[in-house]
This record gives sequence, C-alpha cells and structure tokens, in this order.
Amino acid sequence: MADLIELLLVVGYDGCTHLSKQSAEALISASQIHAEEADDAEREEEEDVADAEKNDRISVAMEDAWKILIYRDNFFGDAYPFDVDGQTIRPSSEITEGGRIYRFLLACSRLRSFVGTRRAAWAKGFSYLSAFALRQGLPNKANVRVFDANSDDRKKFYSTDLREALKILGKDLHALSINEVECDKQSSSGDATIDIVAAYPFEDGASGTIAALGQCAAREKEWPSKRFEGHPDTLRAFYQLTHDPLHFTFIPLSYRLSTGEWVQGSKVTGTVVLDRGRILNLVLISDDCTEILESEWFRGFEDCLPLTVA
Repeated sequence: MADLIELLLVVGYDGCTHLSKQSAEALISASQIHAEEADDAEREEEEDVADAEKNDRISVAMEDAWKILIYRDNFFGDAYPFDVDGQTIRPSSEITEGGRIYRFLLACSRLRSFVGTRRAAWAKGFSYLSAFALRQGLPNKANVRVFDANSDDRKKFYSTDLREALKILGKDLHALSINEVECDKQSSSGDATIDIVAAYPFEDGASGTIAALGQCAAREKEWPSKRFEGHPDTLRAFYQLTHDPLHFTFIPLSYRLSTGEWVQGSKVTGTVVLDRGRILNLVLISDDCTEILESEWFRGFEDCLPLTVA
C-alpha cells in the first residue's frame, strides 16, 4: 500500500499533487484500484464481502502504510523523493540523484502497473542498476557483469550462446575444472537462471577467487520463490569450484516494516537480500552516478515521467 501511495503521486493519478491519509484512502476505496491493489490479506475476501468490510480493511492497511511512509521519509533522507508532513505526502520540490533512482526502483517494484514494453525495458535496467550497486560493495578491481541472455555483457564478453558462455563463466570463477560435456548439453539460449556475476581477476594461475552470483527479481509478490535461482548449487553440474560464491538477490521493493525490520525474516534466508534501501546505499557510495543517470535505459525511464499506468 505504501508503494501504491507513492506511485499515485509519481503518475499524478486523478490529477493529485499531494495526498492526505484520508484522500488516499478515499481514492483507493472509490476506484478500481480497490480490488486490484489491496494487499494479499485484503484480497482474500470473497465476492460477497460487504463494501463496508472491504473499506475497513483498507483503512487498517492505510494506517500501516502511513507508518511505513514516515519511516521511509526518515530513513532515506535526501534520497526520498517525497515529503511526509504529518498526514500529508507530496513530491519533494527538489529531487536528488538518490531520489531519481528511488523513483526508478519504485516503478520496478510495481511493473504490473505499466505496459509490457516498459516492463521489459525497466526490468533490464534494474539488472544494470543491481550490477552497479554490487560493484560498489566489492573490491575495486572485481569484474561485475550481467549474465542475462539479452545483456550487453553476454554479447561482448560471455557469448550469446549459453553453452559457450558457461565455459567462459567457469574461467571467470577460476573453477578447478569445467565440465564442458555438460555445458554442451544446454540449450544455446537462456542464462541458466544467473543474472549477475562478480569475480576478482586474480592473475596467478590458481583456482578459486572472490566471487558472487546475483539474481534480480523485479517482482512485487513472487520474488521469494526466485531467491534460490542462480544459487551456487545450480552450477555444480558445470564446474568443480573450491568454494561456493556468495549469492545475492536484488529486489526493488522496500521490504521493511515501519521499524526497519524485514517484513518476514523467513523470506530472506538462503541468500543476501538487497532491497531498495540497500541498493540505494550501495549506489550512493559511488562518487559518480553518471553511469546510471546518463544511461540510455535510465534516460528512457525519466522521459516517461510523469508515468502513466496501463
């Protein structure tokens, strides 16, 4: 619900330039957003549940959402592109670099609200943003590349043929051995569920290196089921490694309660989850975000502002 309120302001839904808690609740309750946007707990109701009960559920969700908005205003600081003043939220008069990136992550967290062409372009951009973020948290010389089938790195470095890309990836990871027979059994297309690869290029001829694999899950609800995709275990058929690489899952959501704790700790096990706050933290460590802000995909996103929903 908190993301929805922010998005209503980004798209200028129904001409709104600011929202109070009451006006946001009335807007959601009175529109088609009501049925689509209520959280899972609210969407469990059968068709015959009275409107009054549905609206009560939205009121409860709105109270929780407002606490989260206040938390975000405090936590993100200058990188939060909204101002929360008591019972009112409005876009900030001045948008910082962090705020611009926040808006992109917000849109990526609700891709279903937009037309298909934008979904695909922004999901691809999210992969590049995630790779940039990971690069900031690793040794300066580490190579961080996007392994996704349609990425520039696949075309320029790994090969668009998955069978060849897997062999090059094994060298990138300084594997003890590469099972080329198993690599050749794969389809020529695809990415073996690996989105991002990071590896430090030791040039000593020995096996093993500082390495990480990343999965980008630009999904609003289903991302927990994807956090084990691209896990080091999936590589065992292809390589013998001296150790398992770290595994990261990137999500554009702010998966936090109003206390800053995870919404559900059971959803973030088995991987290092980097949500909206952690991604922004890593991105803003960089002294220069030009690579992101001047990229074709990011400029394409900002050219769409104010956003329109499908």
